[in-house]
Amino acid sequence: MKVKQTPTGNIINGNEVVAIELTNNKGTYVKIFNYGAIINKFVVKNAKGELQDIVLGFDTFEEYLNPEYLKNGAYLGAVVGRYANRIKNGRFTIDGQTYQVAQNAGPDALHGGIEGFDKKVWDVIDTTEEPHAAVTLSYESEDGEENYPGNLIVDLTFELTDNDELILTYEAETDQATAINLTHHGYFNLNPNVANIAQHVQQIFASNYLEQDDNYSVTGKLIPVKDTALDFTTAKEIGRDWNPEEGYDQTFVLDKTYGDLTLATKTFEQESGLTLSVYTTEPVAHLYTAKYLSVKAGKGGKDYNGYDAFCVETQHHPNGINIPEFPSTILKPEDLYTQTTIYKVSINKAMFKVDDIKKAESRIKTGADFPEFIKTLKSFGIKRNDVYVTNGLSVYFGDDQTEQISPDEYPDLLINEESSPEKLKHALHIHQRGETDFATFCKQAADAGVEKWVVDLENMTCTYLDSEQKELVIEQISEV
Repeated sequence: MKVKQTPTGNIINGNEVVAIELTNNKGTYVKIFNYGAIINKFVVKNAKGELQDIVLGFDTFEEYLNPEYLKNGAYLGAVVGRYANRIKNGRFTIDGQTYQVAQNAGPDALHGGIEGFDKKVWDVIDTTEEPHAAVTLSYESEDGEENYPGNLIVDLTFELTDNDELILTYEAETDQATAINLTHHGYFNLNPNVANIAQHVQQIFASNYLEQDDNYSVTGKLIPVKDTALDFTTAKEIGRDWNPEEGYDQTFVLDKTYGDLTLATKTFEQESGLTLSVYTTEPVAHLYTAKYLSVKAGKGGKDYNGYDAFCVETQHHPNGINIPEFPSTILKPEDLYTQTTIYKVSINKAMFKVDDIKKAESRIKTGADFPEFIKTLKSFGIKRNDVYVTNGLSVYFGDDQTEQISPDEYPDLLINEESSPEKLKHALHIHQRGETDFATFCKQAADAGVEKWVVDLENMTCTYLDSEQKELVIEQISEV
């Protein structure tokens, strides 16, 4: 683990702007500016072993100050606040007092106003290399800044783990009741060439979305995603159902217990083989496919245009300050604001072999025996520690995906009358931790009563691991 702090040579309002690089033991690194708490780089190894930067930004810090860029209002990689997303008419009431803030998005307030947290120099208050590379930034927003009440102190810690997890932990305190809704506005693209994101495969764990008016301001009404273009409960290409002239700019209400840290979204990209999983304690995630993005000469001189990136903005319900039925976005002096959001990057080893895997499935369904199926998978380069699950357009590999296979969610996995859900849960758990190889996992699954294992989530069918063949299965897989 390594933390490196470097001056940029810039002083803004008497405050020095520095760059902080966090590097883990795998060579993944993140570069952060204390101006706007901007994530400038997030560099990981893709499935080809190549280093790839998955966030949009600029090659130098000075370019973030370019007037033309600032006029566009892109918020590339920055933290936004004091209040993320929109406040209807820029107006809200706390304890009987009405506050009017800047209406910088038509009639509404957006992302904290004219000069929000994205344009402030944060203090670097701590760095550490153990147990993980981390930096903590702090910003004090004075009473009346952008006409928000109260002196608000926000601490934000960025932590990079060896599992390629970038953990953002927020804490905030105030001396007067105030409105608060913080998020990170990273623009992600998992394609090595930063191509249009229409073919990225997206999954959002949300059964409802929030209705918006014509200016994207939330009305307070929840609408089921079922049978709409906004249904991402099953993974699909982002561009499959969208209006290509509008894309997505929508808030999804996550299926979760309020305050729990849970998986919110997954995004997959075939050419790189990368998955971005977003976990959060926040109740909603806003998916923005960058319709209005227009940035000249980004990294490497590349222009960024509409739909060249996607944002997953975890937060509280937009405009919730004006909708009592929504979780409160009022912070009081006696309370502590907290939020954790995790961006986890992993590799899908078989994203290049979707068609080949499906061919193998077709053969087994039409009569090929299990050893032949294993042999076919082996010929496609499938390794012994891979658990695989098909889900519509995509094939996923590795421990990161076994969380999707739960006997509670997929009871058809257990077709043996003597099956044991607890045994299967235990087998899944220790395999996820890397304590068992795939052969051992198969044996434990069979011992738990699973007569069929490879799972097709799209069709809710389970095939290929017959308990009577488990010794043969173990023998065949051990050769892989």
